Amino acid sequence: MEDKLAKKKSIRDYVAKIDSKQLKMAAKYHGDSDLPYRDNNKYSKTGVRQPLDNSADLDGADWDAEDNKTASAVRNGTNDDDEDNYYEEVAGSKAAKKEAKLAEYEAGRVPIVDGDFKVEDGHKRLASYQILKNKGLTPHRRKTVRNTRVKHRNKFEKQVKKLSSVKQIVKEQHSGYGGESTGIKTNVARSVKLSQ
Repeated sequence: MEDKLAKKKSIRDYVAKIDSKQLKMAAKYHGDSDLPYRDNNKYSKTGVRQPLDNSADLDGADWDAEDNKTASAVRNGTNDDDEDNYYEEVAGSKAAKKEAKLAEYEAGRVPIVDGDFKVEDGHKRLASYQILKNKGLTPHRRKTVRNTRVKHRNKFEKQVKKLSSVKQIVKEQHSGYGGESTGIKTNVARSVKLSQ
């Protein structure tokens, strides 16, 4: 019995180890690993930030005013100019793309023709589509509704579907009798009673 429990425990440990490895691997590799990541909580981190330039390295000299200036710049986060510039550049390019797209759309649009037609003397004004068709205020109708044959065929099919839920309908057989596909149910009677 103890051997079984020990085996079970070792298997559980082994599986847990594999799971933890997989989680570490998943955290290590993700889609945006090649992009610069902007950390929103950069000021809440503890510890001293390392300067980006090498001017504050240990040169053996005493601490002077320039070192103070560099330290305050690091503390205040003013070295993030490159990062901010990159994000501003991306935002600017997005806005430029949007404006170009809008300009292209506006150029491709057909202008709305003004209703005041200038007709030269001796010529007649051209009739519009609306006048030629003379439809008045008739609403838009689907294609199936406009074709009466199709409309009535669809109506019939709808009624047959509705009827099939109440009563068995005759279906065309494509092959020989293959037995009851749904099986024989003893408690179901599908006969139609004739009125006397």
